[in-house]
Amino acid sequence: VYFAETRDEKIKKIAEVGCSFFVDDLEEVLIHPEFPYGVERIHFTNSKKIVGVTGSHGKTSTSGMISYIFRNTNMSPTSFIGGIMSQINTNFEIGNSDYIVIEACEAYREFLHLTPDTSIITNISFEHLETYKDMDDIENTYLNYVNNTKKDGNIIINTDDVFMQNWVKKLNRKFYTYGIDKDNQNFAADNIELKDFYSKYDLYFNNKIRFHHVDIRSYTTFNDIDMVMDMISSMMGNYT
Repeated sequence: VYFAETRDEKIKKIAEVGCSFFVDDLEEVLIHPEFPYGVERIHFTNSKKIVGVTGSHGKTSTSGMISYIFRNTNMSPTSFIGGIMSQINTNFEIGNSDYIVIEACEAYREFLHLTPDTSIITNISFEHLETYKDMDDIENTYLNYVNNTKKDGNIIINTDDVFMQNWVKKLNRKFYTYGIDKDNQNFAADNIELKDFYSKYDLYFNNKIRFHHVDIRSYTTFNDIDMVMDMISSMMGNYT
């Protein structure tokens, strides 16, 4: 991902890196007379419903599985993921719906350019010190990301660890929590069963069961948490 200050810089960078696709929210860039031939142009507008997934760990698998669920429930998302999605053998796809699933990278504060409809935070840890000066800087940047979420949007945060339980106290926006503690989180996996090549759980919302026996082809509890997030995202817009 690159960010350029001027229109001419953008056009030059597109040509330099040899893009197959280029995404921008300014139509005038896409119709520029010097726009490189053969590059597919994607107009990124506020009418799209953006699901932004960020966090120190788990954002690639979480955003990839959200894209998988949307794709297989006829929601046809456009997806920008930080890893290869095995079902389609690429990290990028163009869908036919208004849904966009983005792995929102925090490494160089790039995610602050987004205004998601749904913001998801898997966790926060002390990293990327080439960008951040200390833990306060990291925490405040994540707070800015959350505050960039559209006012009628959804903020969903994993609060399984003590750090995140304390961090959410700084939020001045409504948010939902998820994890494996159904007594203290809005969305939670419970009755988790670990099998040889898959795991199974029940999904609870506000301590009431929402889905029985959700199966995921993964053995670890960590990926069960990713899947809880994916199930939540598949129901987005219906939280009450």
